[in-house]
Amino acid sequence: MTKDKKVSLLKITSMVIIINLLSKLTGFARDFITASKFGTSISADAFSMASVVPNIIFAIMGAAIVNTFVPIFNDVIVTKGEKRAFKFSNNVITVLTLLSIVLTLIGEVFCPQFVRLIAPDFHGFKYLLTIKLTRIFLLIIIVNTWVFLSTAILQAKEHFLIPALIGIPYNLLVIGYLIFFSSKYGVVGLTEIIVFSMFVQFLIHIPSLSKMKYKYRPILNISDNDLRKMTILLVPILLGTSVQQITSLFNGRFASSLETGSVAALSYASRLNSLVMDIFVISIVTVMYPRMAKLSSVDKLTELIDTFNNSIKSIIIILFPIMTIVLIESVPIVKILFERDAFSNKSTIMTATALFYYIIGILAAGLRELLSRMFYALKDTRTPMINSAITVFTNVVLAYYLKDILKLGGIALASSIAAYISTLLLFIKLNSRLKNINYTKTIIVAFKVIFACCCMGVFLKVFYEFLGIMLLNKSIGIEIIGFGGLSILALMVYVVILYIMRVEEVKTFVAFSYKKIKRV
Repeated sequence: MTKDKKVSLLKITSMVIIINLLSKLTGFARDFITASKFGTSISADAFSMASVVPNIIFAIMGAAIVNTFVPIFNDVIVTKGEKRAFKFSNNVITVLTLLSIVLTLIGEVFCPQFVRLIAPDFHGFKYLLTIKLTRIFLLIIIVNTWVFLSTAILQAKEHFLIPALIGIPYNLLVIGYLIFFSSKYGVVGLTEIIVFSMFVQFLIHIPSLSKMKYKYRPILNISDNDLRKMTILLVPILLGTSVQQITSLFNGRFASSLETGSVAALSYASRLNSLVMDIFVISIVTVMYPRMAKLSSVDKLTELIDTFNNSIKSIIIILFPIMTIVLIESVPIVKILFERDAFSNKSTIMTATALFYYIIGILAAGLRELLSRMFYALKDTRTPMINSAITVFTNVVLAYYLKDILKLGGIALASSIAAYISTLLLFIKLNSRLKNINYTKTIIVAFKVIFACCCMGVFLKVFYEFLGIMLLNKSIGIEIIGFGGLSILALMVYVVILYIMRVEEVKTFVAFSYKKIKRV
């Protein structure tokens, strides 16, 4: 990969990371205001239960559609041209829209029975309200299909910024409703504005689609060979993603056998862990995956492997220091974010313990995400599906035994260990398929990163102990400045060490940042 291409990818990836960070911050504000408006009321319970199905479908369908559409779309462009690729897109949109309409109608008809199944203890007003909200939420199935497909088309054409941006207006619309209209229209209005905001996300995509001369025209051809290829790839991803949902269910079940508050603490820690994944790993993978799929379509294996190795290095360089900081500062991080009102110091310790053991596996989880996309680019969705099943089985078995030894930390540690095992298995499988992968440069960078993180960790630990005493019983604002500033200083130490050790990616980043600062 040429230096210009690396700078271009760095620029795009950096912008996607920044946008994702802003999206997550506005999302956090949205959740905070929602909690303050509805608390733990009957309306809040009904809203949470009604959103279960859309959230599961969102997690499963989104990954499946994007990851299967992109490689097939690139194949069609290479073999049959862009016009035929857009025709394929129109066919996929029509078929999946009809399927989503059917699923929505089935959901609307059997909504009372479904609510009774997932919330057997809901009665009277709470039961009826949950049915009403669920029926509104079911419309998201159709809208999400359009959002996912338009996102997939844009990403396949390497347009990343608009798809990353759409979460921000969504959050702002919901926040606006909560501030100005929630007292009048309540949780029903909140559900309606969420559906509307999802539709706005789709509308935001339309100008970008028009610029690349794409126009939707209804086409229905279920016997299309390219559609059949996508379906074959789609099924294993759906099964694999569905299996992954089982992990959280088992973890919650194990946590429920521990002391009161364990389920909530595990959930908070898992959300923080996922936040790091979404901001950094998903941003990198989102940019790299279409490129890997395109290189695979034209059989440029050398460039594909080069891109894959560069992605590994980026994930290692970014996640190792984050992991180091969280391992040392897990308690103040949780305290700053959550400790207020009913969230006591005990809640902070429980959540920080789970976060400590979760973050150990963040590197493996990030590499596993990249490896899965590599297999998708090679049009192999079966291997990640089998790997997901192995991961869940390993996680459940380990959690069952470790919860008796480390309590809440044991459940989180089980997830981390399972992530490393599954990542190792994916590496072994990939190496058996692509014989000429050379990891020498990647391993050298990894050792340099580990050394830099050890130095950074010593610096951080020494000042953390000193700062912790100074900030004891101080206000949240002062703690944010103190621990936040210390973390930034530690990251600067890390970057300087890697720069001195001539890590190419860091040198490129420093040069890129210097140019941007100089222009300002």
